[in-house]
Amino acid sequence: MYQLTPLLDNAELLKAAVVAAIQEIDRYELPNNAGWLIHYKGTSIELSIMIGITGQAKGVLPTIGSVLIVPFTSYYGRASTAMWEWLKTRFESGA
Repeated sequence: MYQLTPLLDNAELLKAAVVAAIQEIDRYELPNNAGWLIHYKGTSIELSIMIGITGQAKGVLPTIGSVLIVPFTSYYGRASTAMWEWLKTRFESGA
């Protein structure tokens, strides 16, 4: 499980890239352009390359901008019921 957080004014670019690249992977958009929760079994590097944040050919500039990708194995806080249910079902599935 990963959280992707845009670090610049690039939330819309990140959204377009996530929606285009991750059609087969379970994702949850956080409110207020805060980023995404991604249910993905690969590494953070693989996820970054898949979305197009990194991995461009030499001399090709990335179009998305800076994004923080953080794996996590537990969670806690205050948020919408929908988000907690999404997280709970993904963690319980073990997938």
